[in-house]
Amino acid sequence: MSQKPAEDPIDEEGDNYPNNDRDSEAEERGCLLNDNHTTRIQRILSFSNDPAQRMTTVIRLTPKLLEKFLLPLGFTALITGFIVTGGLFRKEEMLNGLAHMIKGGIFFWYGILTFGRWMGAFAAVGWAWNIRPSQSHYQQHQHQQQKQQQGRRVGMVRWVEKVPSAEFVESFVIWLYGASNVFLEHLSGWGGEWTPRDLEHVSITLLFFGGGMLGMVVESKWVGPPTTMAATTMEGFPGDEEEHHRFKSPAYLGAGVEKDAEEHLVRDRHRATSRRRIPLNPMPALTIMLLGTMMAAHHQASEVSTKLHSQWGNLFIAFALARGVTYITLYLKPPTSSHPSRPPTEIITSFCLCAGGLVFMTSASEVVETIEANGLDASVVSMVCMGLTCVILAWEIVLYGIKGWAVRKESGRS
Repeated sequence: MSQKPAEDPIDEEGDNYPNNDRDSEAEERGCLLNDNHTTRIQRILSFSNDPAQRMTTVIRLTPKLLEKFLLPLGFTALITGFIVTGGLFRKEEMLNGLAHMIKGGIFFWYGILTFGRWMGAFAAVGWAWNIRPSQSHYQQHQHQQQKQQQGRRVGMVRWVEKVPSAEFVESFVIWLYGASNVFLEHLSGWGGEWTPRDLEHVSITLLFFGGGMLGMVVESKWVGPPTTMAATTMEGFPGDEEEHHRFKSPAYLGAGVEKDAEEHLVRDRHRATSRRRIPLNPMPALTIMLLGTMMAAHHQASEVSTKLHSQWGNLFIAFALARGVTYITLYLKPPTSSHPSRPPTEIITSFCLCAGGLVFMTSASEVVETIEANGLDASVVSMVCMGLTCVILAWEIVLYGIKGWAVRKESGRS
């Protein structure tokens, strides 16, 4: 008799194994999803059920938020105090005074922030003419901190990566000025005819509107991929391939320069990459230079007023030229570190902006009348403004130095 072969236990179970595999995969997927949801829910519940932590966060952030408003509010109180004490800008002169004080104050603070950029105040977001620190730069220090602090650090890194460039912010402010003031230049003659002076002021707002818009478009990500593609095509690799073959030729090999040639190509590629990572947008400086050119040749009702407008216009032209030298320097030798590069020409740009803003504020019609009534000259007022600018910038360096000392002392304790 032929004996029936013993059935394989695997065959007896049939399709149970594939089903078990599918079940295990589904369970793993479900576990992963549940873990993700559980982690998110735990994070939310742990934050919402900890009132002490929420109160600590509010207490910690409130002083920082209020500190950001102290300087603008103090500046406003100081300027309005001078105006009230001098009895300036009453009745129909109010709008002219507001225009000069607000616009001049904007340029003044533009210079203060630019000087802060030079000192490295905004290096964390790449505003100090440096390479913006990457996420790995922050993550290498996270293992030394607690998990809760790590989460805040990662959130800060994600926020930092979304901050636009300083040139984009400058272009946005210029565009916002043009977009808002195009409807405000006729307030002093509301209901009456448009005068040539009103049209001149409207032309300035149109210049700022167009220049700021062009600057934002240049800095936007819309033109990023084509620019990067073009740069990569130029950089990599037809020209480099020819150079590579040339450096591999017997003549170069015999001369022993292959290593130097390879290092030269690496440096060129790194320099081209750094250029793409550093924004070189001349539109904000060009827009302000055109404003300065027009104001330097703008005729006013009196000689003192004409000289004051010419002086702050020339200061704005000097700002634009110094910023252009900064861009040329960064293009020829782009920064390779996340530390502030501190180009010396930015000291000139900060000084010109601050001094130009102060002279701008003194060029209001009623202030000019007060200067003439006291027998003063435009050069005296300009020298006082420039000297005050030097004192303010020096004090800014002192304050930033005190901050650095406090940070080092606090980090030394921990």
